[in-house]
Amino acid sequence: MGRYPKMSVAIDKQHNRTIGHFIADTWWYGLTDRISTDEFYRLAQQRKDEGFSAIQLVMGIPPEIAIDSPQSHGGSKPAFCLQESNLIINQDYIAAALEKIEILNKLHLKPITSGGWGPQISQIGRNNMIEWRKRVIKVTENLIQFIV
Repeated sequence: MGRYPKMSVAIDKQHNRTIGHFIADTWWYGLTDRISTDEFYRLAQQRKDEGFSAIQLVMGIPPEIAIDSPQSHGGSKPAFCLQESNLIINQDYIAAALEKIEILNKLHLKPITSGGWGPQISQIGRNNMIEWRKRVIKVTENLIQFIV
């Protein structure tokens, strides 16, 4: 079996560690209301116990749904919406997502986060997606690894 590269993982601002492998589970809808915070915690604890080191999430609109779909809601609303081509960010979504991200960090699971998908980028526009990415990076204060 091939060797996996070592990865530096920032758990929080005081702790860094290097892990010798990278095993991630994917929860595209993990930051939505489809999974409660309690269920999220139980699943995260289970994955930690199983040896996972990271969780892939979407902070924004999950794949294969429209940006206004109720399936995308977190904090009872979508992550963002458009008003006259301007990106309006839902602070309730951000707060609910950060609560779940903190659970992963406390369990030493690295959140790896995507912010959107091709169809959504074309719906909201490149500049709005860049703005969303900047906002996510700012509010998470390096608690996540952002991949889009």
